[in-house]
Order: sequence, then structure tokens, then C-alpha cells
Amino acid sequence: MRVLAEIERRAAVPWWRQTLRRWPAPARVILILASLGAVKGLLDISAWLLGRRPGVAIPDTIVQPMTSLRTAVEIAESIQAAGSTVLHSLPAYWVYELGFVAAASYAALLGLGTVAYRTLHK
Repeated sequence: MRVLAEIERRAAVPWWRQTLRRWPAPARVILILASLGAVKGLLDISAWLLGRRPGVAIPDTIVQPMTSLRTAVEIAESIQAAGSTVLHSLPAYWVYELGFVAAASYAALLGLGTVAYRTLHK
């Protein structure tokens, strides 16, 4: 009885509240086109905010934070490049050992957490 009632309840749910696979094909196409349009709009806005369009004047209230953001991105890229250089200069066995230590530490933490939980919540 409960199973049949659940099947009937799920069948009565409107299509827009079901999973995307159960939506009608035209609705899925419209959703995908709207999503792509939103992404394009956001990319255009971010390009305008970063000042990559010639001939467009950007207010100073936007330029100053964007300059700070650009500086932060440059710093992050420098850190990433330095980290990549260091990582590629390490011997391969060090990387494997670090991975093993990380996995062993995770397993130990998981085991200790399980023991603590079972001890405290009996």
C-alpha cells in the first residue's frame, strides 16, 4: 500500500519539480539556452568590469577594486607558478611518500573518530 501511494504521489508532482531528465524536451532546451545566455552575459559584464573593451569608460569606484583584484590574481598566479616549480623539482618518491602519509593519517583519524563515537554514544 505504501509503495503504491508513493508511486502515485511522485506521479502527481508537476514536471518542473521533478528531475531534469523528466522535463519535456522543449523545456530542457529553453533552460539550456537561458543558462548559456546568462553565462554569456556574466562574461560580458566581467570583461567590461576588467576594462578589456576599448573605448568604454569605467568609473573610478569600479576601477580601484578591480585593480586590487587584478593584483590579487597576479599574486595568486605567482604563488601557483612557484608551487608548480617546487612540486616538479621534488623526486617522485617524495610525492608518493607524502600521499601515503596523508592516506595513513586520514585512516588513523577516521579510526580514532569511530572509536570515540562508539565509546561516547553507547
